[in-house]
Amino acid sequence: MPQPTRHVLVVTAPAATPAALRRSLLARVARGPAEFTLLVAGDDLAARGWLLEAVELLRASGLDVVGQLGPADPDRAVAETWDPREHDELLAPSPLP
Repeated sequence: MPQPTRHVLVVTAPAATPAALRRSLLARVARGPAEFTLLVAGDDLAARGWLLEAVELLRASGLDVVGQLGPADPDRAVAETWDPREHDELLAPSPLP
């Protein structure tokens, strides 16, 4: 029986390298099917640009990813976004400020 697709909320900051993020998400997919919401803690133009580039890179790698901006404080971003009815897992693959 195939594994169900898990919905993973990934919280990160624009300081993370998209390549490292890609490796983390590919490692997660190796454990079973997943689709990702990439939550970037930062609500300025630089964060928006980083998010667009990261989503493009991740999708080009075959990952099912959507992006979302949140408040600059990662704890607040998660608190405002996390919904156990929509997300099965929380992943924070890079150090956050």
